Amino acid sequence: LSSPQSSPSSQSQTRKTILATASEDGLIALHDPSQPSEEAALLSVLNIGTPCRDVGFFGPQYEGAWVLTGSETLSVHHWDSAQRVSDVGGDGLRAMLSGVVDGATGSGRRKMEEDDR
Repeated sequence: LSSPQSSPSSQSQTRKTILATASEDGLIALHDPSQPSEEAALLSVLNIGTPCRDVGFFGPQYEGAWVLTGSETLSVHHWDSAQRVSDVGGDGLRAMLSGVVDGATGSGRRKMEEDDR
């Protein structure tokens, strides 16, 4: 992730690179690869509690992180403070995302029309 960061003393933007590593242990480690040592580079650790499948960032300064797990749960975190903001899990997530995709593509309506035949 490369995110724009505004300096408080100036209006210019610099880019900060953040490296996220995730694993089967359910931990996501966020690093600043520009730092000279592993200890200095570690920014935050998120404990998801289940194997991680996908990680992404969002927000004006990329301060939010979302994590999709292999057990079909979605966690949303403020990564700098390592605080979990929200969880959506299991069948609820699948139903929610299916509804969004079906609504956007109209495929849910087509499927219902086919079932009526």
